[in-house]
Amino acid sequence: MNAFKRCREKAGLKQSEVGEALNLSHSTISMWEIGATLPRADMFPKIAKLYGCTIDDLYDTKNDPAQPPEEAAL
Repeated sequence: MNAFKRCREKAGLKQSEVGEALNLSHSTISMWEIGATLPRADMFPKIAKLYGCTIDDLYDTKNDPAQPPEEAAL
């Protein structure tokens, strides 16, 4: 599972709630979660604050089974 999705679900938020809080569409949030796009760099602190996590948590790939082991170690 993608770190963005994992952190959002841990925070108990829906994509639509995140989109509303960040003034973005829920489809933008979906694109982050499937790995099609990434947020702008200035959004990471806002996302981390909303999710109650650290910016590093948003980059956590070690728990993402879609990532090969060598990339997960980065």
